[in-house]
Amino acid sequence: MIKDKFKDTKGISLISLSIAVIILVVITNMLIYNVRDNLKSERLANMQTDISNLRDKILTYYAQNGKIPAKLKYINTENIDKIRATNIFGANDTGDFYIIDLEALDNLTLNYGEDYKKISSGMTEEECSNYLDLYIINEKSLNIFYVEGIKSDKDPREIFYTDYAKKDNEKVNLRYVDNVKIPEGYSYISGAINDVVNPITIQNDSDNSECYTWKTEIGDIETVIGNNTIMKDGETETDKGTFIESVNAYKGYYINNDGTKLICLGDIWTSTYDADGIYKDKNNNIVKIPAGFQVCMTPKKNTVDEGLVIRNATTDDRYVWIEVPKTFNVYRTAGLDIVASASGNFTDEEYTKIYNDLKTYTADYSDNRYMDKWYDGCGIENEAEYVRLGRKALKSVYENGGFWIGQYEMGTDTARVDKTDALTTPVCKEGAYPYYFVTCSQAQERASLLSTETYTGSLLFGVQWDLALKFIETKANNPGTSTSNIKEAIKTNSIDWGNYKNATFSVNNGQYAVINSLTYQLEQFWSEIPENYKKPNSGTKNMAVFTTGATERNKILNIYDFAGNLFEWTLGNATSTDGPCLGRGGDFDCDGNQSPADACYYNNTSYSGFIAFRVALY
Repeated sequence: MIKDKFKDTKGISLISLSIAVIILVVITNMLIYNVRDNLKSERLANMQTDISNLRDKILTYYAQNGKIPAKLKYINTENIDKIRATNIFGANDTGDFYIIDLEALDNLTLNYGEDYKKISSGMTEEECSNYLDLYIINEKSLNIFYVEGIKSDKDPREIFYTDYAKKDNEKVNLRYVDNVKIPEGYSYISGAINDVVNPITIQNDSDNSECYTWKTEIGDIETVIGNNTIMKDGETETDKGTFIESVNAYKGYYINNDGTKLICLGDIWTSTYDADGIYKDKNNNIVKIPAGFQVCMTPKKNTVDEGLVIRNATTDDRYVWIEVPKTFNVYRTAGLDIVASASGNFTDEEYTKIYNDLKTYTADYSDNRYMDKWYDGCGIENEAEYVRLGRKALKSVYENGGFWIGQYEMGTDTARVDKTDALTTPVCKEGAYPYYFVTCSQAQERASLLSTETYTGSLLFGVQWDLALKFIETKANNPGTSTSNIKEAIKTNSIDWGNYKNATFSVNNGQYAVINSLTYQLEQFWSEIPENYKKPNSGTKNMAVFTTGATERNKILNIYDFAGNLFEWTLGNATSTDGPCLGRGGDFDCDGNQSPADACYYNNTSYSGFIAFRVALY
């Protein structure tokens, strides 16, 4: 019976079994291939991410230090020739290759490049060049390559060494020749920076007939002669003021063959800080950067000692760092080791000590006619809120070693005619109309609009204005002043770096208006700066007001118009019968010795004339 049952059962045929096995083999091979291909894609993506991160860090380092972060030359010609064989090198990859010094780059995490950890100080370049798991950089182009490369599983002969393919090997973010930037949309043709016969020559990628050569300027320039078309970074037309600033920063510019077009190099910015972070300049000064901001890497704007500039990546509002050294010379009674309590605050006594120490530190610019004390009409609703903001400012200065102030007087995109004009959000950037016809209270309300998620925007407290003057005194090196003593220029006569009615200077940028000295009304509404305009120091047009950043002459440590264009409202409390509202700095309707940079101006809470304001960020 059992035998018969087995006899009747149908089994799997050999053909069916063979087909099943074949299908399984095909599926397995497909899975293995897809896994391998996905792994290859992941490895390639990891390398591309590494190079992208390296490029950002290296460009920041390069802009700060004027050199690449590298000490050891990579001299393994066999490995370099393997990369060259892929035809990946561009026209600018003509220099030597160096091993990227990863220790010189802060806050960097990589997927590859582990062989760098095997390099010791006693090793020779030949020994170091035998490693493969390394990132190297070309000294001329600043292009980055991964020596080992990522192999393609589809074609083992295809190896990827960088984050772009053959067909777009010229698409590099920034390129340099002899430390001179090649603008976007242009390619390096030939020449060197110190070669008088054959200077650096570049060519327009969209018009091969358009070529420019680099002209070096050893000293700073003050004016631009002629009506040449000026391009910014090779892209858009710009003004003479921007051109002068660029030439003085980069020590040169590009000029076309017939001398009718000039190219200046635009500012270089770091990537946006996703959270409050740290920036360290080439002098090892450490500054806290607010989330959502970028640090300027342009020469003369990227160090604390020369006036470190940042911008809001969304609004383009710009600020300069005011350093307050955390030393016993400053904090003589508070000391250097105050720690906030569980509430995040200092004690009342500690705040008092910090404030008094800062007042002592800035005693040359403090005036006993004002104090930082609340009054009704300052723009802050009550005394408790005034104290809270003041203490936040003090705590920020103490813990962070300084604070930020607006690079420019606050401005508007549309010129204000009188105090009945609508109050808009102010801007802190070049080329804006000064934000006047506001009371002190209105100025504080407008300033608070520039607060960020983690930083407070407000008018400057009196002690902050004094700290800014102390910073200028400490860091400025006779900034075009007629006196050899910057302190004297700040205190007695700031005529050589401020807009005063008895000052004469060239203006290359923006617009101007003229105020009638008798009626104190706008006599000439805002109009473009005339060609070769020079502001007079007498006559009917000497009382002129300018748009923000109109002249480099009125800049000190990258702060514009701190000694006039206009008086600026602050949160100081004037102990004057003229009123409690305190304005500081120079003014267009005074002589340079009447309202120097540390001058005080008093008025009542309802006044809203030709007086502007500046923002502190802390």
